[in-house]
Amino acid sequence: MTIYADEDLGDGFFKVVFNFLPAVIIAMLFTEMMPPAGIFGFVLCLVSAVLGYIVLWYISFIVQTLAFWLFNV
Repeated sequence: MTIYADEDLGDGFFKVVFNFLPAVIIAMLFTEMMPPAGIFGFVLCLVSAVLGYIVLWYISFIVQTLAFWLFNV
């Protein structure tokens, strides 16, 4: 299970660096998007993003496990 988590984490980090961050920078330049008001808001945003990723990974793992068992029966 940890091997899959490590691969997904690496893939997710790559997507954040090369897909998400450039999009956020462009959005901040051309729209009125504002950064968090303080460091506490920024930390809460990061914690929320990490917890959301963990929930998404577990849902994906459960669906893949169920698909394996249901297709083999």
